[in-house]
Amino acid sequence: RGCPEGYFRLYQEFSEGKRLKKNPKAAERYLVKAAREGSPKAIVTLGKRALSRGDISWGRHLLEKARELGSGDACFYLAMYYATVSKQPAFVLQYLREGGRLGCAKCLQKLAQIYSLGKYGLAPNQDYAEQLTDLSEKTHPEMPAPIRNFNNRFPHVVKWVGDAP
Repeated sequence: RGCPEGYFRLYQEFSEGKRLKKNPKAAERYLVKAAREGSPKAIVTLGKRALSRGDISWGRHLLEKARELGSGDACFYLAMYYATVSKQPAFVLQYLREGGRLGCAKCLQKLAQIYSLGKYGLAPNQDYAEQLTDLSEKTHPEMPAPIRNFNNRFPHVVKWVGDAP
């Protein structure tokens, strides 16, 4: 009855066939309706599909739209695009940090890996890595909550100097 997330749940139900009989055509109709009505999850799903079939411009557009609607998952997939296809580390970190601030567990986990290994021009920082891992484990993947003071807790440091004066 007009709820974008309700349409998205119907898409999931018809595509998975757990409670309702599997119906790919109905699933697709509900996915598109959910996206048109503004469901960030539906828009992310369509954006991921577009990227995977090589429609980069449309896929990025959809993921950016979902990001603007507050989707941390969109930030994760944008970061992965910039990590694997476009090879632009600054954008990888920018999107992962934004997704982490939005409470996206996948972004927090990926940031923890980056800080643990010291990738993308960052020196390893095990303290950040452990804190980010802890946060990711406390975050509900289906209902993420923005992390207050994320940027203060994890300031972006290109060259980590540790406890040096």
